Amino acid sequence: MLAAWLRMKYPHIVDGAWASSAPLRDFYGGADRGQVSNITSTVYVSSGCDRKVFSGGFLAIEKLSSTEKGRKKLNQIFHAEPNHEMKSIDDFASLYSYLYSAIFYMAMTDYPYPADFIAPLPRFPVKYVCRYAKKAELIDEKLAEQLYNITNVFYNYTGQLTYNCFTDNCTEATVFDNQKEEIAWDWQCCTSLTVRNCDRGGDNDFFLNTCGDNNNDTIDESINYCEKMFESIGYSKDFYKKKDATIRYGMTYDFMSNTILSNGNLDPWSASGVHEDSPGIQNAIKNGVYLFHMSDAAHHLDLRAPNTCDPPSVTYERFQVVNILKCWVYKNCTELPKAYELPDNIGWQVPANCRFIHYGYPWGIDETKKSWYPASSPSFTVLAAISAMFMSHMIA
Repeated sequence: MLAAWLRMKYPHIVDGAWASSAPLRDFYGGADRGQVSNITSTVYVSSGCDRKVFSGGFLAIEKLSSTEKGRKKLNQIFHAEPNHEMKSIDDFASLYSYLYSAIFYMAMTDYPYPADFIAPLPRFPVKYVCRYAKKAELIDEKLAEQLYNITNVFYNYTGQLTYNCFTDNCTEATVFDNQKEEIAWDWQCCTSLTVRNCDRGGDNDFFLNTCGDNNNDTIDESINYCEKMFESIGYSKDFYKKKDATIRYGMTYDFMSNTILSNGNLDPWSASGVHEDSPGIQNAIKNGVYLFHMSDAAHHLDLRAPNTCDPPSVTYERFQVVNILKCWVYKNCTELPKAYELPDNIGWQVPANCRFIHYGYPWGIDETKKSWYPASSPSFTVLAAISAMFMSHMIA
């Protein structure tokens, strides 16, 4: 998001921007608020999970949370930290949020190789956890156990945790503890980057309905969370700027230029990305705006280091991006490169062994077949091209 907004606000300073997995329309007046959850659910179901494990599981833990006997069972199933177990129905919200986060982040980081971007996870973690969600159980306690097994992969894949922290004031370390970045993101969401996502349940997604019947913005819930999170520094609802991003950057893109907007179909955030039907984008395409849609790609997979297990769609997208960046950097480029459609990965199989590729451009692609490729230009890594793009003004 920041890269795209920097180009939009300061085109005299920034030659161009590569905005991968940027949810530019995740704000007031933007994308459908329920689509992020829709894509999250689709990723799991298409990977082999039974939808009812989730939809039925959430209802089951809500029901169990309503009785003392049920809460005791949930504390056992989820290995609650001693002295910080569920004690009332009010603790259901914390447990639900705990489960939701794990499910969302595993979809977001559904990479084709093991990674630890947010937490240590196996390759294609969504497919991995579907082994615990092949068929929904009929008993509430069994459904809760299925959700535990699924989310435990996210929180405890290494097996280092003895207990799980899912109620307020826990002391056991969790995947998010001591991560200043997570707190910083919460602050942004509580002030200027007021994202609007909610879940509709039913046919839209397998979560509980948090959008409400009238589908109004769930501002009160967000503000309540923010006040609780930042009460020690005097946070109030006046800090919450509902329309800030919309006013600053807009939700139409007629005048966008020199921007690469890439999204992967496995990334929930792609729901709020800029696509062919976004307002004004067809005019912007004439001004050096590129839209790439990558199959089998999760959140900013194309920005990660090239890997032998990357799908062809990502490899070909990176190749085109490098040539676009070169055109922006070198002033002897007189014509913007043409964008080519990416492969759909039909027949692609992930190699058994994955390794990162350093200085591997053009990654096996025959660059001579691309008419826009300047034959006299040296080979670049993607990172070098990006650095040059921003350094060009500083040197001048």
